[in-house]
Amino acid sequence: GRIDDLERAGAVLVWGPDLKETHPILYLRVRRAAGELGAKLVILHPRRTGLDDRASHKFAYRPGRGAETLRALRDGEGPLAAARGALEEGPLLALVGRCGLGEDPRLAEGAAAFALELGGAILPLAHRGNIFGALDMGASPGLLPGRTTPDDPSSGWDAVGMAKAAAAGELDVLLLVGADPVRDLAGADGGALVEGAGFVIALDLFLTDSSRRADVVLPAAAFAEKEGTVTNLEGRVQKVNRLISAPGQAQADWSVLEDLAARLGRPLGWESPQDIAEEIAEKAPAYRGITWSYLETEAREGAVVPLAGADQPLRYQPRPAPAPSPNGDLPSLHLARTLYDDGTAMRHSPSLHPLAPGTACHIRPEHAAALGVAEGSRVAVRAGETTLEAPVRLDDSLAEGTVYIPFNQPDAPPLGAAAGAGAELTPLPDSESGGGK
Repeated sequence: GRIDDLERAGAVLVWGPDLKETHPILYLRVRRAAGELGAKLVILHPRRTGLDDRASHKFAYRPGRGAETLRALRDGEGPLAAARGALEEGPLLALVGRCGLGEDPRLAEGAAAFALELGGAILPLAHRGNIFGALDMGASPGLLPGRTTPDDPSSGWDAVGMAKAAAAGELDVLLLVGADPVRDLAGADGGALVEGAGFVIALDLFLTDSSRRADVVLPAAAFAEKEGTVTNLEGRVQKVNRLISAPGQAQADWSVLEDLAARLGRPLGWESPQDIAEEIAEKAPAYRGITWSYLETEAREGAVVPLAGADQPLRYQPRPAPAPSPNGDLPSLHLARTLYDDGTAMRHSPSLHPLAPGTACHIRPEHAAALGVAEGSRVAVRAGETTLEAPVRLDDSLAEGTVYIPFNQPDAPPLGAAAGAGAELTPLPDSESGGGK
């Protein structure tokens, strides 16, 4: 799909993160489609989102039960029958991704496959800029469970697989390129990943919770200090221009990697970002024709891959949706990203960092009554091996049996290992209240 499809869509399905928190510009485009342009908006999410006031149909489901919700939507069962009818009116644009960090990625694939069955187009919702450019260049999508065939040089671990390998003493060298897994890795203990690796090299702008533990830290150039290309979520390739020179000995990522490769006796042969762009246009069939000069002269607003006449060798083959995975008698933990958090760039911005909402345990009013707590009371939350203390926030928008905690907040311990776990809540007497631990 294309972002501009929102101007003509008759129906929009949003099954993914809260766009107001993760994709704010896309959020404004969807609001316009569902408001001024009259598109039917269907939202499935474990709690309220910034688009609920524009939704024709909203359904809150408990994390772990998304697969059965998807089946009910596909079959038009019960309260989801009207939502399916709205989607069938089309033309349909589906925005799909993971609603929470503990959600099985196959649920998003299943939602995308359902949209294709209805003849719709898809915009996949990734939470970082240029993720699709990285995937197109062969980076692991981070969805497969570990290494497939050790003898295959093209296979490897995803980030969670790396954490498991580090814990088993199988990861000799870890190279972090603008990554802070201690704070930002969901689904595993990022601290164990960094501590368990034999030797750690970090390329970054700042010292982070991860790079402080590295053996070597190399200063990287920031976005305005380097040039290259990025690919957005609709497959649009755009050229990024350097505005200022990098300070001191800071280098662009590609330059550092070239130097490391040369010292290992396997130079990559790059002397400029243009060399890399030309190699991509030559070796990646979908990028054929998208050269450096083409982006500079003929496609200043970017070019969507593939260009007319170029091959697109990849075909979407969704995996089946997962089986339901409720956490027994424990409430399901919904961990989700917010627009402002404790990310590296935010942490170093005096004006933006205070906007982070902070750690809070959002529960339904009846859940609070059963625990004997009220708004502002503090509780201890145990999810897997992770424990933290947080104030209670009453939230009647949550699906029944769900606890929501914003991810990666300044006053919270790393919660990545808690993703997908059930949440056990224990009220704290006032005398025991304190910070996260």
